[in-house]
Amino acid sequence: MSSKGRTKQQKRLSAAKVVHVNRKASTWIASTRPGAHKKNAAVPLVVLLRDQLGLADTQKEAKYLVRKGSVVIDGRIVRDDTQAVGLFDIVSFPGVGKFYRIVFDDNGRLVPREVKKDSHKIARIDKKTAVKKGKIQITLSDGRNVLVDKNDASKYSAGDSLKISLPEQKITEHYAYETGKLVYVIKGRHTGERGVVEGVVESSLGKKGTLTVKSPEKSFKTVAENVVVVGEKSEGIEI
Repeated sequence: MSSKGRTKQQKRLSAAKVVHVNRKASTWIASTRPGAHKKNAAVPLVVLLRDQLGLADTQKEAKYLVRKGSVVIDGRIVRDDTQAVGLFDIVSFPGVGKFYRIVFDDNGRLVPREVKKDSHKIARIDKKTAVKKGKIQITLSDGRNVLVDKNDASKYSAGDSLKISLPEQKITEHYAYETGKLVYVIKGRHTGERGVVEGVVESSLGKKGTLTVKSPEKSFKTVAENVVVVGEKSEGIEI
C-alpha cells in the first residue's frame, strides 16, 4: 500500500510540549506541517489563531482567515493553516494593525506576545557552507539560508546570531557568541529566561560547549546550543 502523506491530525495529549492548548478539551488537534521549524519546536498556525489568540472559534473559521490572506508571517502572506509557527516569528494581521512575536512562556511553551510593528527577527547561525560563485551559505536556526560573500563570511561563526530584515532577509546586525552578550534560553530547565553571558567554555573531546548566564535573579550554567544571542547592551528585538 502506498503512503498517504503526512498525518494531518494528532492527539492533543501527545502534541509537542511547546504547544500551549487545553489537552483535555477534545481528542484531536491539527498536526504541524514540517517546514522551517522542527515539528516539536513549533505550533500549527490554526492552533495559534483559534486556541491562543481567540480569533476563530473553529478550525473552519481559522482556515477561512488564512486562505483569504489575512495572516502574514515574517512579512509574507501565508495560505496554509497548518504552517509551523516558531520562536521569534512575527505573526501580523495588516487588516487590524496587530503584531505578535512568538516567544516562550515560563513553562517552556510557545505563545504570542503583542509587540509594536516590527520587520526584523533574530536567528542563530547553525552552520556555514561554501556554494557556487564564491558565496557562503549561512544556515540559521529558523531554517532560512542567507548568502554572503566569501570575504565577509569569516566574521560569522556558528553560535553567533544575525538580526535580519523581513521579508528581504538582509543582515542588519551581527551578535557574536561571547562574554558580555545578552542571550535568550530556548531549551532546558531555564527556557524563556534571559541574561548576560558571564563565561564561555568551548566544546572539546566530545563534550558540548557550556556557558554561565547571569540573570537579574541568579546565575546558572547551560549548554551552548540551548541559547540564542539576542543583543549587545540591549535586546535587538522586542521579546
